[in-house]
Amino acid sequence: MNEPVIRTFFACELSPDILIKIRELTIDLKTALAQQVRWVNTQNMHLTIQFLGEFKQTDVPVIKSQLQQAMVSIKPFELHIQRMGAFPSPSRAKVIWLGIDPQPMLVDLFNLVTSQTKRLGYPPEGRPFSAHITLGRVKPDVSPDDFAKIKSTILAREKIEIGRQTVNDLHFIKSDLTPNGPQYRDIFVLPFSG
Repeated sequence: MNEPVIRTFFACELSPDILIKIRELTIDLKTALAQQVRWVNTQNMHLTIQFLGEFKQTDVPVIKSQLQQAMVSIKPFELHIQRMGAFPSPSRAKVIWLGIDPQPMLVDLFNLVTSQTKRLGYPPEGRPFSAHITLGRVKPDVSPDDFAKIKSTILAREKIEIGRQTVNDLHFIKSDLTPNGPQYRDIFVLPFSG
């Protein structure tokens, strides 16, 4: 018999002030790139620490307990949200993002979360941690002219400054996929106390 699973990820939430600034930016971007990009709803934006995908419901209390014990060294820290870019690059954009300075406490949090989930059999992705906020995903049918327009739009805003915020906790989030986009709900929230 298969164990019930849920689609999950760990993330840090963005402050209301930061979300207002990002909403203003995405209104501008939607005007410039209305047909080429599927934009993320601002209320769903966050800083993903680790995407897990399918997670066994029976592992939820275990990971919560492990992280509560392991996170004693994590203190609240500041995020500096600046720069706009794209994966894999502005000229071949698939994902448009805002960058976050990789300050040491954020990297420590990533390493701590991935080490604890790995202990439970959920290995981290095979690429290095790149702190970012996803703004949108480029549609698969864009033309070479569209890619040129996307590139110029990103490069014109590449040095953008969104702001700073303090992060005080880690969210474990359930993601339900719906025809209207993903719906997120906290499973648990762990405050930083270090």
